[in-house]
Amino acid sequence: MAKRIALYAASLDPITNGHIDVIERMAPFYDITVVVVALKNMFVLGKARRHWASLMRACGNPARSEEVFHDLVGRYSEPHRAYHTLAHIVSMLDESERVREHLADPTAVAFAVWYHDAVCDPQASGDAKIASDEERSAYVAVQAIEKLGLSQHLGAHVSALILATLHRAPPEAGDAQWVVDLDLAVLGAPEKEFDVYETRIRAEYSFLSPEQFSAGRAKVLRLFLDRHAIYSTAYFRDRYEDAARRNLQRSYE
Repeated sequence: MAKRIALYAASLDPITNGHIDVIERMAPFYDITVVVVALKNMFVLGKARRHWASLMRACGNPARSEEVFHDLVGRYSEPHRAYHTLAHIVSMLDESERVREHLADPTAVAFAVWYHDAVCDPQASGDAKIASDEERSAYVAVQAIEKLGLSQHLGAHVSALILATLHRAPPEAGDAQWVVDLDLAVLGAPEKEFDVYETRIRAEYSFLSPEQFSAGRAKVLRLFLDRHAIYSTAYFRDRYEDAARRNLQRSYE
């Protein structure tokens, strides 16, 4: 008699626990149960959890930290996201560790990184009646910090750092410069990596026609190209400025 084999695609995410309950219920009906997971997603999630645990230790391990973490992972796992995912956050957090000694308030910077894209709703972002994603993300951050029992001062500081990622103008000083540069680091990525970034941004705006997207994207690219410097800190200028200008110019043309 042929063996009955079940092939199950699982996520092993912390919210559904990888659908382990479903797998356990179905396993008795099959001789072999094969569970397939996306290793890259597991790797990113593992790094995200380590970054979050480090931040929570710095905050005294608040009682509701797991609840808040699950909410964040859920937000960054929304199906319409292609670039503004948990991988983007982990990349920024990794980079932030390399500049930690330059930060005035590493805890506030870490919270700002975690929450600056907590709301990502491209279809609503063009509606003047709706607050920007960054404004809504800042509000979510303040609520989460309150839920964790942390200070209102921290919430206000994090909110201000997140609003700097509107990228309307280069921040003048302080940790806002670092948060913005961390967010823009991808612009100075190697050419192939930058092209993947561009493809993923396009995917998040798939509801726009090619003409609409190109016109809007050109305005964004021109905004950065017209600046005296794309990056506000010497650290990022030295490492990414030249490559970022090449990437943006190539995309603009």
